Amino acid sequence: VRFFLLEDYDIPLTKRYAYIETDGSQYVETSFIPSGHSAVEMQLSLNKVDSSVALCCARTDNPNSFTVFYITGSGWRFDYYNVGSAVGPVAEVNKPYALRLERNGIYLDGSCLSSRTPVSKVSGRSLLLFGAKNGNEPLNAEYKASMKLYSMKAWRDSADANSIALDLIPTEHEGEACLYNKIDGTFLKSAMS
Repeated sequence: VRFFLLEDYDIPLTKRYAYIETDGSQYVETSFIPSGHSAVEMQLSLNKVDSSVALCCARTDNPNSFTVFYITGSGWRFDYYNVGSAVGPVAEVNKPYALRLERNGIYLDGSCLSSRTPVSKVSGRSLLLFGAKNGNEPLNAEYKASMKLYSMKAWRDSADANSIALDLIPTEHEGEACLYNKIDGTFLKSAMS
């Protein structure tokens, strides 16, 4: 994991970085369990687009998922409760994207790519960043993403701005690159597979 200095920030004893970068072997476990009403926003870029990867994932099995994949040559796929269809546009390497996932669909740079029918429960498992999992374990190394994450936010209820559970920014803690959750003051560190 590499990180790059951006500016001082309101993080105890550390600095804020422009992004955290994964090479396709790391993942970060969060404690956030999405519901059918949740929303997630990610500012990201992909380091490569020649393999299908999961950007974030909370699932047990199908159906029961809140997961977004980038599918090589096909576009973005949001598995909300059940498996979705990949929709364009095809990603470009190192191009920044603003991705929003919510019960009404998947949005890329403000445009709706695909709408979904809202349900009340989607997974029951916590959200994993940079990879896919089944149950409590990462599913498969081929789904881990080589990407840059600039920021990420997650809300328990997309209609309630006060329900924010994650507001993640790249930083370091105890000499390791990690994500700092501004909501509860925790540092989320990478796990290797």
